[in-house]
Amino acid sequence: MKIGGDDMSVSRRSILAGGLSAPLVARGLATAGAGASAGLLAARTPARAAEAAHQFSLGDSEITILTDGGLVLPASTLASNVSDEERSAFLTSHGHDAETRASALNIALVRKGDALVLIDTGAGLNFFQDAGLLADSFDAAGLDRDSVTHVVLTHGHPDHVWGVIDDFDESERFPNASYLMGAAEWDFWMNPDFLADNPEELHSFALGAQRNLGAVA
Repeated sequence: MKIGGDDMSVSRRSILAGGLSAPLVARGLATAGAGASAGLLAARTPARAAEAAHQFSLGDSEITILTDGGLVLPASTLASNVSDEERSAFLTSHGHDAETRASALNIALVRKGDALVLIDTGAGLNFFQDAGLLADSFDAAGLDRDSVTHVVLTHGHPDHVWGVIDDFDESERFPNASYLMGAAEWDFWMNPDFLADNPEELHSFALGAQRNLGAVA
């Protein structure tokens, strides 16, 4: 870690979706993701230009919001401090699905002076069927991933760090970037005794984090 579609073309995404990439997910993804991950082999649609990027200025910085797709989680992951009945009643009364919730995955790219800083790397192709679109979003927006100078990783969950490496050949998706992550977060996920020290439902998260973070250590 450097701390401190009508397109008929064959893509790496379609090859991976065909079955070359799934061993990590197959090892029992945590409960919230297991159901959706079962659809990993389904075809994925590259991000379209119209939905790939949204740009605005903030002071002297230019912010680009790129889609990494989305994920669907059980509604029970919302408001865990209330009963299932209370949560379901609230969601239903507001016109929402009481069983699942859809969440968009958006990644910020910040340009300030000569620096081009990516905030997290998205989920890659091994987490959820409809996630892992960040590379497509870069292409759709006409952005060069080689131009990213820094990647800031906020924390080690799959939708934040599993996009560090290319699932096809395990090369870095942002090869010219310096990577930054908080030391405590890094130490937590890269702990060589993680599997022995933590519950089984976190093991696949840790294996994915170690695979991706280890590539830029």
